[in-house]
Amino acid sequence: MTFSKFFGFGFLLAVGTGLLTVLLDKYISLAPSINNYVLWVLIIVITTAFVRRLGVINFLEGILVACVWLFIRAIFDLLVTAPILGIGIYGKVQLWISYALIVAVVFFLHKKRHVHIRKEQRKHGHH
Repeated sequence: MTFSKFFGFGFLLAVGTGLLTVLLDKYISLAPSINNYVLWVLIIVITTAFVRRLGVINFLEGILVACVWLFIRAIFDLLVTAPILGIGIYGKVQLWISYALIVAVVFFLHKKRHVHIRKEQRKHGHH
């Protein structure tokens, strides 16, 4: 994991998911529950793609990534999403679930160092 990937993917995640939130909340008129599920699935897919691109990381690094990416997204929401959608966005469960999904996806779906080490040991004949 490099510094540029760490912050670059965090910024792209914040912008992408923040703009999706605005797009689905303000401009796409499906049923509200369908908009929520579409947003959450897209957040899972985008976050998974970015965290897997970081390469093999351990759990401590996973926690760091989750916290920093969540912070970047919260700042983006404060500066961009809330002025567009209104401060009431913070009263919607949709936003808080999207934050929880980012943390959960990073923590549970990153490429885990201990799994990578075991695979390497198996490949070389160690038990």
